[in-house]
Order: sequence, then structure tokens, then C-alpha cells
Amino acid sequence: MSLKKILHDSLHLAGRRVWSLILSIVTSYVVARALGPSQYGALAIWTLIPSLALFGGVGWDQAARRELSHLRGRGDLEAARRVRNTVYVAELALASCWAVVAIVVAVIVPRWSMRCGVLVSAAGMIIAKLNQLYVLDAFVEKNFPLQAKVEATVATVGAALKMAAAAFFGALGTLTSTVLATLFGVWLYSRSQRLCLTPSIDWAELKRLTRIGWPLALATLLSSTSGLMIYLQRSLIGSLGGMEMLGLVVFASSLVTMLISFLGDCLQAYQPHLLEALGKTPSREEIVAWMVKPSVALAYGTAIVGSCLLALLPGLITLCLPRYAALIPWLPLFFMEAFLWCVATLPATFLASAFANQQWYYMRIWAVAVALFGAALWVMLRRGWGLAAAPVAGIVAALAVAALTVWKAYAYYIDDWRIALAHLTEQLLPLLYVLAVHAGAYGLMAAGRLTVWWLIPLTVAVSCAPLLWLAERRFQLRQRVLVSS
Repeated sequence: MSLKKILHDSLHLAGRRVWSLILSIVTSYVVARALGPSQYGALAIWTLIPSLALFGGVGWDQAARRELSHLRGRGDLEAARRVRNTVYVAELALASCWAVVAIVVAVIVPRWSMRCGVLVSAAGMIIAKLNQLYVLDAFVEKNFPLQAKVEATVATVGAALKMAAAAFFGALGTLTSTVLATLFGVWLYSRSQRLCLTPSIDWAELKRLTRIGWPLALATLLSSTSGLMIYLQRSLIGSLGGMEMLGLVVFASSLVTMLISFLGDCLQAYQPHLLEALGKTPSREEIVAWMVKPSVALAYGTAIVGSCLLALLPGLITLCLPRYAALIPWLPLFFMEAFLWCVATLPATFLASAFANQQWYYMRIWAVAVALFGAALWVMLRRGWGLAAAPVAGIVAALAVAALTVWKAYAYYIDDWRIALAHLTEQLLPLLYVLAVHAGAYGLMAAGRLTVWWLIPLTVAVSCAPLLWLAERRFQLRQRVLVSS
């Protein structure tokens, strides 16, 4: 293992992520402005079909990711070749079956535009699966510079195609441009590496990999706000609320992606240090320190970033996207949902660590949360809650996951429930503070007593207060240490 190579690969992937995130934000605004809420909602429905390449499997690709690395590490190249061929052929066959199902659905759909969208999405699912297999090859070969280069190129080309297609060809053209960009990525991968498959399956090997992979596939489908929860959200809102409401909700959800990406990047850097520390069998006090310090820091960081976004978005939407102005009063609810998912993320990392080994507990919590989300969303849409239904249903699910994961993690690592409650309160206070201030400001804005431009100076005060609060706590702690020494 070369530390220099790990750092080199990490820099490539980090650069690709930052560039892709910038492009996705710009593209989302341009596409949303060009399409309008109704067509944006139709695009959100169509894009669910290619996502079956990720969420519609039984975990063969995830099992292969682990098995191929182990087999290559042991030097058993023949077994690695057999596993690779079996998994890749089976994954392509399953994706083809899903594509046939989509084609059958397209025949039944009465509207011509929806039918064309489903057919394009069916082709996109096969292409997305090929791209996924090339990415898996790059992972096994540790060819991360190739992956970063291809994904950055595809993100750039795809952004240009999507913005042009949205301006001239509507939602169907935007979907087609996304599929073409993915196909371009497959072509770029094929120039550097070949799949080279033989049409045969080792059924005994496939059965073994299924036993390994299905829990991983279930975790991917359940333990994510982009898995089964998204399918429920878009199908229920599209059928009960209409495409315009769906377009507004999907656009609002995309606005908080930056917040969750910010937290995800922090956790990605933190997790290997956490696992290394837990592997040394630390004392109870050291474990508490590992839990509390990063969780409080992430809570403050998330609150500050979220505060800035809450201040800038109303003015930006008013100027650039007037057709989405109906979202403005509900933005604090969408951010509250994102905050709660952020609160649950760090304790979940502890629960899923090798030290706690609570993966199945976490998956059961997510199963309950998805069921709560679907039931709450259905009831609120039926009762006419409108745009508030989606974030409130998400808050219900996030509260279930956050409360149970936080309590389980803290109860597992911290004996005294009062200490656990104090740490949890400390983590929640900055988030609740930001939401309370902005909810009041949004209420005054809705009543006509505050313009959107007052939110920016207000945010300076909101963002500085948590920093001053944190600095004061650190000063008091330092004083206590000096006195005791």
C-alpha cells in the first residue's frame, strides 16, 4: 500500500467531485428555468428508470467489488476472472430484463411524450449499467485517475448538452442528452479498458455472490435518501399532487444537495481515522471524545452553511426563477429535513463501524423510516398539504432515524443517559437556532414586513453567533484545564 498513491487518487477524486458539484448546481438552475415546474417534474419521473441500474439489483456488483479485491490480493487471478465474468454477465442480463419491463410499460402509457421518455430511459438503463461496470473495473484496478478524468469530462459535456437541450427541446431532449452523455462516458472508458466478457454464468458462484450481495443491495436501497424513499416521493407526488408540484419539490430537494455533500465530504475524511481509533480498543473517555468533538463541529459547520443558503436562495429564486417562487415560504422545512439527516449521519457511522457492528439494527430503523415517510406523505397529500407535504414527511422519517441512531450509538458507547442527552442537545442547539431565526425571518417576509434582501445581513449575525458560542465554550474549557493543572 502506497500512501503517495492514496493521496494522489484522493486528490483526483476530490477535484472531480468539486467540479461535478459546481456544474450540477449551475445545470440545475438553467434546466429548471428553461423547463418550468411541470416539465421538470416529468423529467424527475423519467430519471427514476435509469437509476434501477443502481437500485434494481441484488448486490452482485457490490459483492464483486469486495471479492475481486480480495482474490486479486491473494493472487488467485483465475477465480477473479470467473467471478468478474459471472457478475458482469448477470448484471447486464438483469438490466436487460428491467429494460424489457420499461418497454412494456411504454406500450401501455397513453401519452406519446411520456411513452418516448420511458423508451429513452430504458435505453439509458442499459448504458448506465455498462458505465457502472466500467467504474467497478476502475475501482478493482485502482485506476482512480482514469475514473476522475472520465467523470469530470462527462460532467462537463453532459452539463452543456442538458442546458442546450432544455432550452431548445424540452424535458425529453434533456433526458436524451443525459443518456448521450453517459454513452460518451462508456466510450471513453472503452478506449482505456475492455470488458471482454464471455456469455456464460457460473451458477454456483452466482448463488454464493447472491448470499453475500443481497444484504448490501438492501442496505443501498433502504439506507439512503436517494433510494426507495425517492421512488415513493416521486410516484406519490406525481400521482396525487401533479407534475408541477413534483417539479417544485424535486428542485427544492436539489437545493439542499450542497449541504449534504458538505457533510459527506467531511465524514469521508473522518471515517478512516475513526475506524483506526476504534481498532485500538480505546477507553470509554476516548470514545466519547471521538464521538462528541466531530459531531459538534459538523453540527456547527452544517448550521453555518445552511444559514448562508437559506439567506441567498430567496433572492436568487426571485431574480432568476420566478416560476419557482412558491417554494420560498417552505425552504426552512426542506432545510430542517436536511439538518436532521445530517444529525443522524455521524452516529450511524459509529453504529456501522466494526467496533459496534450494528448494521442490521440500522437497516431495520431505515425500513421503519421509509414506511413512515410513505404513509405520512400519502396522508398529507390526500389532506391537501401541498408543497409542505414532502418536507414534513421527510422530517417525520428523519426524526425516527436520527433519534434511534443517536440514542443507540450514545447508549452503546456512553453509560450515563444524562451525558448522552447533554451531548445530543449540544449537537442540536445550533441547528435549532438557525432554523428558528430563519423561520421567523421567512414569516416576516411572507407577511410583507421584510424583503428578501434583509436575509443576507441577518445571516451574518446568525452565522457568527454559533462561532462565538463555540469559541466561548473552548475558552471556558481551557480555563478549567489551566485551573485543574
